[in-house]
Amino acid sequence: GDTYVKLGKYKKAAAIYISLKKIAPKSYMINQRIDWLPVKYRGEGVFKRSLRSISNYLFSYTIFSPIAYFFRDNLNFEYYYGGSQLEIGFLKFLSLGATWYRGIISNRYDKVYFTTFKGNVFITPVNNLVISLGYGKMFARGVFSQPVIDASINYSIKDKFKMNIQYLKTDGSVLLYSPFLVNNRLTANMVKFEGKYNFSSGLNLYTYYNLVWTIKSNLVNNNIGNTWRMKIGKRFYPFLNIGYEYEYIDFKYNIALYYSPQNFSSHNLWADWLILKNRRWNFVMGGKLGYVPSNDYIIRQLNVELSYKIFSRLKLLATGFIGNSIRNSVAYSSGSVYLNLFWTLY
Repeated sequence: GDTYVKLGKYKKAAAIYISLKKIAPKSYMINQRIDWLPVKYRGEGVFKRSLRSISNYLFSYTIFSPIAYFFRDNLNFEYYYGGSQLEIGFLKFLSLGATWYRGIISNRYDKVYFTTFKGNVFITPVNNLVISLGYGKMFARGVFSQPVIDASINYSIKDKFKMNIQYLKTDGSVLLYSPFLVNNRLTANMVKFEGKYNFSSGLNLYTYYNLVWTIKSNLVNNNIGNTWRMKIGKRFYPFLNIGYEYEYIDFKYNIALYYSPQNFSSHNLWADWLILKNRRWNFVMGGKLGYVPSNDYIIRQLNVELSYKIFSRLKLLATGFIGNSIRNSVAYSSGSVYLNLFWTLY
């Protein structure tokens, strides 16, 4: 039987092991060898095989992730939240989870405390493909209650190709980042697409597109707008990427409640510099310098990405940016920090 296993003839090996089990049903060595065989050769029924498959993957992993986010701009809009995410392996292709956090949205005069809670489902039908769905509620007691929907399809090949399609429905204040929506309720929807491809020559292409539409309220009419961003770059050294970016934003209506420009475009030079990379650290600093023809304005932005493996099951991820642009012919500056701690419990 062992010889047949080494030759890959599992059916013949199984026949020998099963016949021996009839003679010695309690033999540890025989039962162990049967367990080592691929599932379909163990002589088990479909139902028993299904139960065994479930037991092998049930609670196969658990990831707990504390999160924190901070955003502020020169329009006195502030958006902060902190909380945690939980993801648990349930089946080979299915994981379940939940997200909870408390946050604040505020402007110069008003401040609203809110809570968001949603359940998440992650499906992996094939390798490298993840389909996720999240549903829950964002609410501030006595102020508003807004359903939250988050659905995405993500496909990636490490260091080569990445694609993401996402749909998001939530309160307009946390999607449109406007100080005028702190105490004015507006439901916003967004569909976005991101794609990136790295060629072996060092050339890399990136594209981003989103379509945003807002639901009619007592203050504004329906509106729809889109943003398109295209980047092309070249890796000149193992640690340096340099390239060109074009961005275009256009809304049907220019509405005072949130930034909704018409025919806005910019041309930018960008660079990413890999400062440190080893078994524990990964530190990337980047930035861009751009030009807005319609306003004769220079755009400046600096961003960082940092990851640190504290130990094998605990990893810290931090991203942030600070930059200057122009909105409605007025200089605009903003900055943010995002922190995420990945803790694989088992």
